[in-house]
Amino acid sequence: MAKYKDIDFSFSRNPFTGDLNIVQDSTSIKQSIKNIILTLKGEKSFNYLFGASTQNILFEYGGDTSMTVLSDIDTAIRTNEPRVKLNKVSLNTSGTRAEIIIEYEYSIESGETVTETTTVTTS
Repeated sequence: MAKYKDIDFSFSRNPFTGDLNIVQDSTSIKQSIKNIILTLKGEKSFNYLFGASTQNILFEYGGDTSMTVLSDIDTAIRTNEPRVKLNKVSLNTSGTRAEIIIEYEYSIESGETVTETTTVTTS
């Protein structure tokens, strides 16, 4: 049985029950992290601190800006995704594309700790 469950953001329906599909465990956490990173601060009603300033990556390259954005992403994930222990956030930029690499840990139902890496691409 899955420990973590969320609604699938594709909003596809189960062909047998007609219910919205769900995502579980690893997919649920990856979806949540991507949602946090790609939501701009101020975009979520009544929770204006939710999200990160990833749009700054696209327009301002440089050491200080990159460090500020990485710090902002780190804080956003630590604040809004309590299921994970964040290990590292890094940035890889090339041209007009930026990859945000997030390394994190979470525990599964058996009590084991799983370490995963998720990459979110902005363009």
